[in-house]
Amino acid sequence: MTEKHARESSKRLPFGYISLETDGTIKRFSPFGSDDSSPEASEVLGKHFFREVFRFPEAEKLEQKFNEFMAGGDVPFLSANVNLKGHRVRRVHVGFVRSPLEGEVIVTVNPIGHEDLPLSAQIRPDPVHGTLSDAANHKVVIANDDFWRSFASILQATSQERSEKILHWLGREWGMAHAVRVESFVQRENSHTLGELQIQIALEYLSGSLAVIGLGNFEVDLGFRQQGVVVINHHSSPFPSLIGGEEQPCCSLLAGFHAGLVSYLSGRDLCGFELFCSSGPHGHCRMVIGTEARLRALRNPDTRSTDARLLEDLRDKKSGKDASG
Repeated sequence: MTEKHARESSKRLPFGYISLETDGTIKRFSPFGSDDSSPEASEVLGKHFFREVFRFPEAEKLEQKFNEFMAGGDVPFLSANVNLKGHRVRRVHVGFVRSPLEGEVIVTVNPIGHEDLPLSAQIRPDPVHGTLSDAANHKVVIANDDFWRSFASILQATSQERSEKILHWLGREWGMAHAVRVESFVQRENSHTLGELQIQIALEYLSGSLAVIGLGNFEVDLGFRQQGVVVINHHSSPFPSLIGGEEQPCCSLLAGFHAGLVSYLSGRDLCGFELFCSSGPHGHCRMVIGTEARLRALRNPDTRSTDARLLEDLRDKKSGKDASG
């Protein structure tokens, strides 16, 4: 991913990791990537979150709710126009999560999107203008198998390594953009951001949203987080029949898409690769998501290393649907 693409992607992500002392001063701060709306850590550490750094009319009210939260009250949330000192104004959603570290509270600060997510896959034709629209009145162009065959022929003209990188980059940008749309729907329905929902509920929203664009559905296995990866089991991928060869992995685009979704949800810059594809005997795709450095080590492990055993476990582990069937 180029610096320009990384910069554009980071603008869709939350500001970063922020935690407060019990008195409201900033204890930890890690901005995400090169988002120009995020201050440097040196600008904010040790300063009071509500009085010195974040400028908005509701700050006093939010500080009062924070104090109530610290005394054992409900989790406060607030949408506000925020001016990060010395930086541009953004509309954000602010909330708090209790940290597992004693005497620390994690702050969630997420941009509020304004893009509608269609709630069904209904396509409406306009015969006068010759156009198609979805349920949210967004213009739609159908990419049928003629398009995907042409796309596949272009990929075949490049090396496998390069084509995988292109598909991953395209998929990641697509996944990030899709997560922004889901975020706006979740905010309207729940007055919460995806990051503020319970993780399983957020993942259910994301999985269910894929049916609208014909990408199937997925479940997430969080059991390998201690080893630095998240596992995605994806069902009903359309790509094997559109651009795949016989039992050839062909869902790098989908691996990138999931990397984009999880990056948005976690506020981290993550990548993904396809461990195996539904074009093979498994009947579903399996993606592994993690940092670029973590996946590089995992894909080429020493044969006697713990990563080699982990990779074997990931290949052999049944998905939730397999296990229940």
